[in-house]
Amino acid sequence: MSIMVLVSRPDFIGPFSCYNLSMNEDILKRLDEQDKKLTAVLESSEKMRKYFLWTLIISVAVIVLPMIGMVFVLPSFFESLALPAGF
Repeated sequence: MSIMVLVSRPDFIGPFSCYNLSMNEDILKRLDEQDKKLTAVLESSEKMRKYFLWTLIISVAVIVLPMIGMVFVLPSFFESLALPAGF
């Protein structure tokens, strides 16, 4: 029965007797600031992810695709060089 009396008291907050409502407002304010910063970090990381994706796509287009094209172009080029030499 004494537990019910303690729980029903409006000033009883549990084992944290040094905790008060102004600290609660301060904590909520800090959490709100952290949420804003976390949202900004998420947006920034998404932008960086897109930059890295486009860097990868452009790198493949500039380096890998010409190498694949050389596989088909070089044999015909070497054949045209070999004809005048008599081979």
